[in-house]
Amino acid sequence: MTETNGTHKYINRIMRLFAHGDFGSSATSHFYKWLADDAHREEKDEAMEQLWDETAFTSANINQKQTDDAYARLCANVGISRPNNETVSLLADTDRRRIKAVRWLRFWQSAAAVFVIVIGMLGYMLYNTDTQGSDLLQSHTPVAQTRQMVLSDGTVVKLNSCSALLYPNRFDGHTRSVYLMGEASFKVAHDKKHPFIVKTNDMQVTALGTEFNVSAYPDDRKVESTLIEGSVKVDCNDMHNSVILKPGQMMAYNRDTHKYEVMTPNIADITAWQRGEVVLKEKTLAQIFSILERKYPYSFHYGMHRIGNDRYTLHFPDNAPIKDVMDVIVRVTGKHAYRIDGDNCYFYNK
Repeated sequence: MTETNGTHKYINRIMRLFAHGDFGSSATSHFYKWLADDAHREEKDEAMEQLWDETAFTSANINQKQTDDAYARLCANVGISRPNNETVSLLADTDRRRIKAVRWLRFWQSAAAVFVIVIGMLGYMLYNTDTQGSDLLQSHTPVAQTRQMVLSDGTVVKLNSCSALLYPNRFDGHTRSVYLMGEASFKVAHDKKHPFIVKTNDMQVTALGTEFNVSAYPDDRKVESTLIEGSVKVDCNDMHNSVILKPGQMMAYNRDTHKYEVMTPNIADITAWQRGEVVLKEKTLAQIFSILERKYPYSFHYGMHRIGNDRYTLHFPDNAPIKDVMDVIVRVTGKHAYRIDGDNCYFYNK
């Protein structure tokens, strides 16, 4: 599959997560800014149209009060004022992109999930993009790819597949803050006066000069931070106290229970993705397929009631072909078969 197709699949996944999920104000704010940016505009347009096709309702089903309430909450979250119709019309007339956003707004407001996304993007176009967006950069990795980059302060970041990093063109404030969706490793440039902070929707990891890994995919129930070298402070939603990790320790925060635990994992397993390997520890088949969709350019199709909740531990070497991976899985489960058709993998009972 080409990088273009991988990018399209990645954007589709992000759109669906924010259309149907309940994320905090920080993640929502970053998402709208990403959506308003011109990068990959064609793929974003297509993803929005596909969402419309999947979630369309008739205008008779619109609850205007719920829509207005959602809009008000959204404006509060992203820190914008609610524009009146005159302002929208005036600004829309001066910018072709904004005209399209207004047309989207009118067309999509019959689908509540999509409406919230569109109005958030419109808000950023009208109030934030021109004044604040120029300093915020984005980097994302499509399916089956990783990417290494060096930030302006010298910090080395390696992004795992299906991950996105939002970061400033230069660090000007008292801290060096970035926003991560997905998984990345960080080798932080030493600067005691300016702590380096990695923010996700549920976790914030603060370091002075260290190496650590953060895994925060939106569709995973656990957010994990693993310290490889140095020292980090970890804060999560609903936690009253910070947790200081020692080298070799991992903190895992459960988004459902709002509880966390500190453990000592095998560091080689945590960093396996950086070597192209896939390590699966005590994962259900549903979890395994979700991970494989990030590693390989395939969509996995299966029935939840047919795969059960058994857990498996598997280790695949660098760049193992998908056929080899699936052969091992069906051999281990002993009761399933698979079929690959194009970029789709069908998993079913024998």
